[in-house]
Order: sequence, then C-alpha cells, then structure tokens
Amino acid sequence: MGDEMIIRIGNKIREKRRARGLTLQELADKAEVSKGLISQIENGRIVPSLPALISIIHSLHFSLEEFFSNVDHSYNASRVLIRRREDYGLSGTDHPQGFFYRQILTRHIKEGPVEITLLELQRGAQLTANLKKDAFEYTYTLKGTIECRLGNDRHMLHEGDSLFFDGRLGRRSFNMGMENALVHMVCFFPKEME
Repeated sequence: MGDEMIIRIGNKIREKRRARGLTLQELADKAEVSKGLISQIENGRIVPSLPALISIIHSLHFSLEEFFSNVDHSYNASRVLIRRREDYGLSGTDHPQGFFYRQILTRHIKEGPVEITLLELQRGAQLTANLKKDAFEYTYTLKGTIECRLGNDRHMLHEGDSLFFDGRLGRRSFNMGMENALVHMVCFFPKEME
C-alpha cells in the first residue's frame, strides 16, 4: 500500500468519524482498538493491520466495498497540492481547551511524513502538559504573542517570530497576549532522528 493511499484512508476515516459525531475515544471503544492507533491512522503515520482496519470501518457503519468505493486508487504524484480553507480539518475536540488545530496537510515524502497545521490559541489558553513528538517542529507566529517552553527554556514569540526545535524536548505553550494568537506549525517526522 503506497504512502498516499495510507493518507487518503486515514483522511476518510477522520471525515467519517467526525460526520458521525464520534470522538477518537468513542471510535476506538467501538472498534476495540486504542485511541492512539486511531489517531496515528488518521494522521497517516502507520499502516493498520487488516483486522484493525476492518473493525474501524465496520464501527463507522460501512462495508468495505462502500468505504473504498470512492477512494482514488490512481493517485497522480503531483508536485503541486492546493488545499482550500474549507477543507482544513478542525480537530479542536481532541486538544486542550482554547487550542484549535486545523490540519492543513499531511503528506509522506521519501524521508517520512510532514504535517502542516494552523493552531489558534484563544486568549489565556495554556498547554501545561509537556507535549513531545518524534519530529522536528517549526513554528511561525502569524498573530499574537505566545510563550513556548522547551525543557527549562522560555521563548517569547511575537507576530513574525519563528522557532525550530527537536520535538523530543517537549513543548508547553501559553497565549500571553490580550487577543487570540495564530501559529503556523510544520512537523517533520523523519524515519530516523539523530
């Protein structure tokens, strides 16, 4: 199964889950798999086992034939991708209060998946849990003022500031301004991190 097909399957599972009003945990419970597995499948990070995939599809009330009927098998490896604003996936229900992630694009390239996200932090929003990823992260502040804590270091980012770091350090984020903040994030998940 090609990387782009894995991403299309994950996107379709996310789309159908949201259309049915299910959280990640609710779908995981119905399919008798872990919430983490559903999240990784939806983000195109792993290839699920056939029994897990079948269980997830059936838990969404689809037959395999229905689910795969309009998944395009003839992907043309275009070098240009356009995603319209209305196609960005809002995933605010799976994140801390006041954090609204809009997934713009997840795509596999030869070296590993890349995830591009817009993050809106409402005024006063705080991510106090230390969020770690096996990825390199790039953050660009489009609007507002945020504080990123990487380990014991604090970094204030104002509009136009950017930050690149090893996601294994862990990140905590705080909206320090008097308005909502908007951040553009790019995560690169190489197959091996040095």
